[in-house]
Amino acid sequence: EGETYRLLMSHKVRNIATCLAYHDVPHSIPQQFTQTVKLSSAAWARSNTATTPHILHCLALNIVGNKLTKFQSSRQLVQSVRDALIGTYFGTSKCLFI
Repeated sequence: EGETYRLLMSHKVRNIATCLAYHDVPHSIPQQFTQTVKLSSAAWARSNTATTPHILHCLALNIVGNKLTKFQSSRQLVQSVRDALIGTYFGTSKCLFI
C-alpha cells in the first residue's frame, strides 16, 4: 500500500490522503503472520492450493476528511465527495500501475 501511495504522489494524483509512513511488521514477531496458511489445512476449510503466506503491513495516512458536522453546507459536503471521486478516477485510470 505504501508503494502505491508513493506512486500516486509521484504522478500528482489529486485528492488522496498523504502517506505518512509504511512498512512491513517485523518478521521476528510471530503473531504478525496471517493465519490463513495454517488454517487452510483444517478439516472445515475449503481446499485451496494457491494459499500464500503473508505478513501484516503498517500504513499511516494523514487525516483525510472532516466530521459531517464540520461541513458548513451540503454543497461543501457534495464537493468533498466529488473530490474523492476525482482522486479515485485519476488513481485508477491515469496511473496504469495500479
